[in-house]
Amino acid sequence: MGESSPERSQRLAEQNQRNSQVCARESSVERSQRLAKQNLRTSALRARESRLERSQRLHEQNVRTSDLRERESSVERSQRLAVQSLRTSELRAQESSLERSQRLHEQNIRTSQLRERESSVERLQRLRAQAERQQLSTNRVRNRILANSNRLAFRYDPQFDYAQQASVQIGVMNKICSNCSAKKWADEPNGMCCASGKVCLPNLQEPPQPIKNLLTNNHPLSGHFLTNIRKYNSLFQMTSFGAKEIREGNFMPTFKIEGQVYHLIGSLLPPSGQNPQFLQIYFISDADQLSLRSSIAPTLKMDLIHELQTALNNHNVYIRSFKQNLELNSSDNLKLIVHSDRTPQTAHRGRYNAPTVNEVAVLLVDKDKGPRDIVLHGRDGQLKRVSELHRSYDPLQYPIMFVTGEDGYYLTIPQQGSARNKTVSCMQFYAFRLMIKSNSFNPLHYYRDLFSQYCVDMMAKMISERLNYICRNQQRLRADDYIHLRDALNHDANVDPSNIGQHVILPSSFTGSPRFMHEKTQDAMTYVRNYGRPDLFVTFTCNPEWPEIKAELVPGQRSFDRHDIISRVFHLKMKKFIKLFVKEQIFGKVKCYMASVEWQKRGLPHCHLLFWLETKIQPDEIDSVIVAELPDQQIDPVLHDIITKNMVHGPCGEHNLAAPCMKNGVCTKKYPRRFMNDTQTGEDGYPVYRRRDTGNGGRSTTLQIRGNMVTIDNRWIVPYSPLLCKTFNAHINVEYCHSVQAIKYICKYINKGSDQATFSLRNPHDEVENYVNGRYISTSEAVWRLFEFPIHERHPTIVHLAVHLENGQRVYFTPGTAHQVVQNPRNTTLLAFFALCNEDEFAKTLLYHEVPQYYTWANNTFTRRRRGEDVVGHPGIKKDAALGRVYGIHPSQSECFYLRILQHHVRGPTSFAYLKTVNGIVKETYQAACRDRGLLENDDHWGNTLSEASLSHCPKKLRELFVVILLFCQPSEPLKLWDTFKDQFCEDIRHRIRQQNQDNTLPFTEVIYNEVLIEIENKLLELNDKNLSDFGLPSPVRTQNNTIDTMVQQYNSNDLTAFVNDNVPKLVPDQRHAYETIVDSVNNNMGRLFFLDAPGGTGKTFLANLILAKIRQSGKIAIAVASSGIAATLLNEGKTAHSTFKLPLSVSLDQRSTCSIRKNGPLGKLLQDASLVIWDECTMSHRAHVEAVDRTLKDLRSSANVMGGITFVFAGDFRQTLPVVNRGTRADIMKACLKSSHLWTSVQHLNLRTNMRAHLHGNTHSNFPQQLLKLGEGIFPSLNLGTDYAVTLDESLGQIVYNLDSLIDAIYPDIENLHQNDFRWLCCRAIVSPRNETVNEINNLIMQKVPGEVKCYKSIDTVTNIEDAVHYPQEFLNSLNPAGLPPHELSLKVGTPIMLLRNLSPPNMCNGTRLLIKELKDNLIVAKIITGPAAGELAHIPRIPMIPTDLPIPFKRLQFPVKISFALTINKSQGQTFKLVGIDLRKECFTHGQLYVALSRVGAPDHQYILLPENNITSNVVYREALQ
Repeated sequence: MGESSPERSQRLAEQNQRNSQVCARESSVERSQRLAKQNLRTSALRARESRLERSQRLHEQNVRTSDLRERESSVERSQRLAVQSLRTSELRAQESSLERSQRLHEQNIRTSQLRERESSVERLQRLRAQAERQQLSTNRVRNRILANSNRLAFRYDPQFDYAQQASVQIGVMNKICSNCSAKKWADEPNGMCCASGKVCLPNLQEPPQPIKNLLTNNHPLSGHFLTNIRKYNSLFQMTSFGAKEIREGNFMPTFKIEGQVYHLIGSLLPPSGQNPQFLQIYFISDADQLSLRSSIAPTLKMDLIHELQTALNNHNVYIRSFKQNLELNSSDNLKLIVHSDRTPQTAHRGRYNAPTVNEVAVLLVDKDKGPRDIVLHGRDGQLKRVSELHRSYDPLQYPIMFVTGEDGYYLTIPQQGSARNKTVSCMQFYAFRLMIKSNSFNPLHYYRDLFSQYCVDMMAKMISERLNYICRNQQRLRADDYIHLRDALNHDANVDPSNIGQHVILPSSFTGSPRFMHEKTQDAMTYVRNYGRPDLFVTFTCNPEWPEIKAELVPGQRSFDRHDIISRVFHLKMKKFIKLFVKEQIFGKVKCYMASVEWQKRGLPHCHLLFWLETKIQPDEIDSVIVAELPDQQIDPVLHDIITKNMVHGPCGEHNLAAPCMKNGVCTKKYPRRFMNDTQTGEDGYPVYRRRDTGNGGRSTTLQIRGNMVTIDNRWIVPYSPLLCKTFNAHINVEYCHSVQAIKYICKYINKGSDQATFSLRNPHDEVENYVNGRYISTSEAVWRLFEFPIHERHPTIVHLAVHLENGQRVYFTPGTAHQVVQNPRNTTLLAFFALCNEDEFAKTLLYHEVPQYYTWANNTFTRRRRGEDVVGHPGIKKDAALGRVYGIHPSQSECFYLRILQHHVRGPTSFAYLKTVNGIVKETYQAACRDRGLLENDDHWGNTLSEASLSHCPKKLRELFVVILLFCQPSEPLKLWDTFKDQFCEDIRHRIRQQNQDNTLPFTEVIYNEVLIEIENKLLELNDKNLSDFGLPSPVRTQNNTIDTMVQQYNSNDLTAFVNDNVPKLVPDQRHAYETIVDSVNNNMGRLFFLDAPGGTGKTFLANLILAKIRQSGKIAIAVASSGIAATLLNEGKTAHSTFKLPLSVSLDQRSTCSIRKNGPLGKLLQDASLVIWDECTMSHRAHVEAVDRTLKDLRSSANVMGGITFVFAGDFRQTLPVVNRGTRADIMKACLKSSHLWTSVQHLNLRTNMRAHLHGNTHSNFPQQLLKLGEGIFPSLNLGTDYAVTLDESLGQIVYNLDSLIDAIYPDIENLHQNDFRWLCCRAIVSPRNETVNEINNLIMQKVPGEVKCYKSIDTVTNIEDAVHYPQEFLNSLNPAGLPPHELSLKVGTPIMLLRNLSPPNMCNGTRLLIKELKDNLIVAKIITGPAAGELAHIPRIPMIPTDLPIPFKRLQFPVKISFALTINKSQGQTFKLVGIDLRKECFTHGQLYVALSRVGAPDHQYILLPENNITSNVVYREALQ
């Protein structure tokens, strides 16, 4: 009797309850036994069931599970998943590594067995279900939109599944073209398959049996056939394939060739006595064919060869046609023609038609032969090349693919619906053929290795079509300057135009040509000119294991069998990748980017990308976005799996000597890298990323490499971004562009193109031949190009602007069009710019390269942009992000080179004559115009400088100026300058001698000249250890009274004694202890090394000067140096360490550098005799410089003692800023710190703790010094603000202001009347800020308020190597702003304060000396010194050439070495004391000690004003390790 469903439910419920009670009472042993028996019964049942029963059971089980899932609520589902995850996690946590390996192994076996048992239908069902589940999962996650993706890469969350974001998903291939039924992904363009219906070709026929079964794995020999498919095709091909195949290693997942590809065909019958080959084999008996083919390839299956042979003989129209004609005409003189593109007689001309047997090959009638037709002789023994554009090019070479003989591409295939009878291009034809169709079987996708060869062959055909056009047109297309063509035709009407001009060469529009690559490199440099150095260099490599690729493979295929899918998926992923940067802004807002796709080695595509970010990545942020370590497998198992599969280099070396990166036994990629505890700066401009060893927080893992288990640690990890790798599951190398040192390499590397071979040139002038012979083509690249995917992408666009002399524009003509070109020459962008400036008032305000921002170039004219930002004050004008680049010109083309310079300096030119006009006078040449505009460097600068100075200034100042010019400006003819100005140099000497002799008629004599020469040479020796003879000037005659054997300064002992006696009693206890200890070391020749630890305001400078006086008082030599020019001016006879010790310009810890001091020179002798050296602000100096001084002194003094046995006093405060390492990380700075030197262990510490500044201001603010010390030591009290460095400042440290205007008014009140104040008023006040950009902003803002006319000085920038002038044009050099150099455009006013950027004449004019401008002349700045020992004196500052040391681009900037100094950087203010200071903290301090330095420039908080953000929170960066 049947039970009802309620009864059944009740029974089952009761049964479950009983079972639960029984299970609850059983012990763990009983439970294990029960489960074991249950598993055994289940396994026995599973083994007995048939495939049908199994499918039925699984189906019912899935239905029950689905019903349960549908009925459960979201809460129940969440609970179920949570419980399930918990159980799984507990089981995983309890299992050992051996159990885990065993579980995974068994799981893989079960999966493999299931895969083997499933039919093709089941596999397709499984894949569809898997895709649906993945899509459902994706849809659930897609709604989870991140609230703020800006700079998301800096906030990586290991728990978040970034790969499921909608913005990075490409979806499934389910978009169907309505015209051709091609399947596409949603983001693929509509026209990529059939050009929106314009390409209409019949589908390829399904191959006959047994070939289809062989392709679809339905034949017993399918595996063998598909593995050897290229060999089988070669047995039946009718033409020979000519190309050099490239193989790299044992595993080559792509087909790759070098050089030309060509097909050759012979006669129908072989020459007498020779075996038939290729097509000739088809004309012998079937048995002989089989025997011959088997002997050619003995490893192939004879039965299979026979089956294929039969299929081709029965179905291939070419074989049948050739046989039919040969049977009818057996003569050896038989000639057959296969027309390249003839339409069958019965077909419509507007359709693409397949050939029939009777129309493939016909008897040759000579008049019918076309240039690309194939003529087959009966027997002539010659090989003929088949034209790539012949319709039979494909079927003759690939009979296994085109079994019935379907036509390939030819020129006259019509486009559908074209109004002008356009034809289908080669690219369109093969893009159509490669598409997956939803309603038809495309046999091409099943041919694996042969398909790879076919794609390469067809790309070579496509390129050959373009190159043949260029080659054909070179015979008739000519190029010449317009003026030459015009003159030739005007002077001789009968001249043959084909004899004018020159051949056209491979143009820059041809992708991959040398000019194409050069233009892309120059475009990258244009971005650098406008946006500075790039921030990120990223390499994104395709992952062939992506599920989107595998989902589209047919059964049995591997990903590298389908490079069409690989290319399409990677193209879509690359677009998503760029969108993630540009739209989602995961690294911040992107100002511009450049991308270049390449194929190298084994053929997978990869993309190099450069990104310029609006917010620069700071050194301390690197580790949060770029990692070179294995992730924690417990915290982030998904990322760990991705990194171990994709981001491990090699391993190579001893693990694999045959690795592609190995050369001469060494890895060319420099792996394994060394362990690093912290990220540091490398010598090549890239950071050396943190790679910790396993004993210091690093991790390792074990990988199977070539059958062996290899342990991998962080030394093998390629730098990556966790977010990017987790998002795209691919090899994504991310590099931080640390400095411009990397720019030159990157800009060339990203545009170098795919691999090319090195070969000897038969004709070095034939660029087409050289390109074809040197190229490599791989399958993946071939497919990419056939689909017309871009190889280069960039944003914003760059408009290339022509440059040419008048009537010198390039014109192209044929013999038939030469006269027409003369009458109507082509307009160029330059001529259009002239016309625009004549018509448009706004255009007159622009430079040539600025035009594309406001105007578009179309139809040979410039028109105003319709979209973009409105330009204030100019209605109707809109500005876009487009950039202009004027074509580069080599200096050897002198006039055109100087014309180009003028175009970057003259606004709104209306003609060529306008460019030549200077001050209303039209110059004869562009060079003369450049010279008169001051755009060229020559010796006239120095003569004009001295002339301007001689008009109003004393001879002594002229001599000082002459010394500066000799030392810094390298005049080419210094003797000429001496001869011209020697009388002005000697005027005061002659006047003195006239007074002495009471003879006012005394002329200039050699004695007078000699005295001046002695004075000049003494100054040269003092400043740079140089003689006059070193400059080609006459050496003075010296007597005993003025020898040059010593540089010892003579001091007045009485003055020194008085100074010592007056000030020693003033010493506080800690100062007195230091004073007595140092003096004792000198007096007893102990040669000790001291560090005087002196926080700001503790009287360090006062003590140092007292010690110097004490030592000099006793007749001994005491040398005072400082790391900065300002600090040097505070010491008695102090100089900078660079000028005193001649420190090397470049800093390298890997080189044992020394100072440039001659042992027998004056400076060498001075150091040999010295008893004491005091080095102030030593904490700012790089330890490599200190170590170089140590090595030098040991050598000079022939002593092994530290510092050569001199008593050496380092003075400073490690709470203040440490050595400047350009964009250096914390580890870089600490590595450069003096405390990291081996010398530090020899140092004796002396401490000053009494704050003299506070003491002198009374006890009102006695807490101020203690607060400063707490700030400096990083223990200043602060709330929990979320970061280690954040502090809150209040009125106890200074008066708080909340806007920049208030800060300026507090420090510089009544700035409009600045000229009424004494220079002393200026020198005691300043505004300081952490960054140069804010300093420049403040300086420009204050200068605008100062009354007076602005004078703008533009620098002259030139490359030191003339060959670099094309690569680095002048406007690019103008855009560079290296540290320590003045800007290209220096705007100044009389009455504004400036600061020196070079040590022109220490100690009076040092780097950091502040001056007040008195006169601004064309070639000279006259200023009053307002700081240092020469305060109140006038100084003359000329332009000097300056070469930056931190750039890979060697260039020279000729400019005044000054900057405006209302505001200073905090680093520049170190060592100075002010009465009033403003501190701009809108931008936070970014390195150690900056806030401490800023707040300790005054003695009391009442005297400083602090500009803070609204919350009063700022950053106090302190490196605790520097204070230990």
